[in-house]
Amino acid sequence: METLAITLRPRGATSSDLSSDTLFGAICWGMKLLGLKPDLDTWLGQAEPPFAVSAVLPARLLEGRVVMRLYPRPMTFAIGPTALAHLQVELAAAANQADARMRLHQQAKGLRRVAYVTEAVLQEISVGHLTAEAVLRHPSDYVQMGGLLLTVSEAAKVGSDWRPWHSAPVQHNHVDRVAGTTVTGQLFYQEETRFAPDGGLWALVRASAEDAEQLIRPALRLLADTGLGGNRSVGHGLFDIAVETAPTLPEVPNPNGVLMLSRYLPTADEVAAIGESPLAYRLTTVRGRREQRWPGIVPGASTPPVYKRAVRMFEPGSVFPLVARREVFGRLAQVVRADEGGLVYQSGAAIPLYVRV
Repeated sequence: METLAITLRPRGATSSDLSSDTLFGAICWGMKLLGLKPDLDTWLGQAEPPFAVSAVLPARLLEGRVVMRLYPRPMTFAIGPTALAHLQVELAAAANQADARMRLHQQAKGLRRVAYVTEAVLQEISVGHLTAEAVLRHPSDYVQMGGLLLTVSEAAKVGSDWRPWHSAPVQHNHVDRVAGTTVTGQLFYQEETRFAPDGGLWALVRASAEDAEQLIRPALRLLADTGLGGNRSVGHGLFDIAVETAPTLPEVPNPNGVLMLSRYLPTADEVAAIGESPLAYRLTTVRGRREQRWPGIVPGASTPPVYKRAVRMFEPGSVFPLVARREVFGRLAQVVRADEGGLVYQSGAAIPLYVRV
């Protein structure tokens, strides 16, 4: 399979999170709108996912090109309460400071809030050279910026207060259809994300070379015009999208774990292989809204349904024991039946990264 790197340079604000399954669904809608895949339902319903998409991740852009990529923090990169207690005792005795334990506790809390790490940090974690305990022992060697963890040299390049984006609630108002204007009590707030001048997003897509050229690239060109995520009708979610061959992903000798870069829904075989010993993970319940442009009426109902069926999936950054190497893990879940307005699938196909833990 071929792996493509997608760069998304924002042209404005967004009002919804762009996850791996969101981007997967948007690409499928692009294929459908362009008429590239008349048998789309059959294609998606085959035993193995025809393609997979990573999480949509932050990046630093200069002149439209990515100069720094960030990845999900491996969930094995954490320190447990017992290890933290031992470290507090050790450092407090060495420093002979009454507030050493409290300071270390605050640093550990900050480390737990890290959601993304740079490629340089991920490489050190992946080969087993860097642990959460090491960062707490030598906090001056790495810089935490909100939910990001960078090396000192990377932090020096971007500045001490760099953030790829900023989210805040923005006030809106409803327009009364009778009065034709706003009325008392019709104000509401909606979370919006705005990007830094050099902030952007990136993602990976893995598909066969033929599908990548004939299906994925045209669909992404369409999405650059239509937008991604919610509130596209008011100009949110617009990006300049560039597609190129993916860079070499971090590799390690003798890996023993699999880091998932996407939301992951394992197959029955993968569940049996994982057994009862996943290394570190976080579960989420995904219950997406149906596409509103072409709502389907369910027989016997007077209004279109709003939500798809809920699916429980592993979040990006989850780490599992390495049992077998695959280009794509996971499967698609059918969340709307054909007799409910047309088949709809939720993507749980994941792009792996092999690590040593």
